[in-house]
Amino acid sequence: MDARFSDTDENGRLPLFGIGDFDAVAKAGTPIVCCSRTNALLADGLPPIDRYHTLGIPLAMGTDNMMFTSPDMFREMDWFSRSARAASRRADAIDSRSVIRYATAGGARALGLHEDLGSLEPGKAACFVALDARSINLRGTHNVHDAIVHRAGLQDIVSVVAWGSEVIDRRNR
Repeated sequence: MDARFSDTDENGRLPLFGIGDFDAVAKAGTPIVCCSRTNALLADGLPPIDRYHTLGIPLAMGTDNMMFTSPDMFREMDWFSRSARAASRRADAIDSRSVIRYATAGGARALGLHEDLGSLEPGKAACFVALDARSINLRGTHNVHDAIVHRAGLQDIVSVVAWGSEVIDRRNR
């Protein structure tokens, strides 16, 4: 990969790169981790998520929690989707199923852990959250992916499984 893609700012963040770099990043298959809530808060601009998505650049998302934004992936997914749509001025710029994939398998891939985790498959570590489908945010939905991205929150989590072991059980609360 060209060295210019590893240049970070004083906070360790990769600045938004030039329009001519998109094809090189896509061709190299280099994952990009978007922390779009922090980008917006720091007035860094919005990453061109729809362009990354269209070009097939491997995406992941993070909270970039350097005390700027809360480490809440539900809020991050919602903002990621909304900012992609707002920046592109297209309601179909990105679908919620892709957003969930970028929040899960995308992160594992960006960290080089995609062979071991990031999706529920035989041979991979079971790491997932279970949501309460009866919650006000999820019940009666016509599109579960949209509901998870735009409505679900930490309060909807009923179980967390990490490396095959349940570490949080709130089913009987």
